[in-house]
Amino acid sequence: YNQQYLANLSNRQITRNFRIADKIRAAESLNVARENTVNQVEFYTPRPIADPVKPLAPLPIVGYAPTKAVGPSASALTLNLANTVSDAYKSYQSYQPKDPNQNTTTTTPPR
Repeated sequence: YNQQYLANLSNRQITRNFRIADKIRAAESLNVARENTVNQVEFYTPRPIADPVKPLAPLPIVGYAPTKAVGPSASALTLNLANTVSDAYKSYQSYQPKDPNQNTTTTTPPR
């Protein structure tokens, strides 16, 4: 009777340890499954298969306003205006009659 009792007790202890280990492993696997579910990244959303008879919905229109045309900078505009005025003045001077009193043949005095 004592031997049977001890054998039964050892069997109960062994099965108890197995049951505890099984519960611990089950808890760990549930924890891992929970973390995998929380950390799961969905890279795309699956599209349902379209019904060939039903017409497709129109696509949304994506448009952008045109950008403003960039004009000349202030310094470039000033420089162009100065060149135009200078050219106009030179042209005006070239159309003026020559001064008859001005000596066209000038000689330099010797040194």
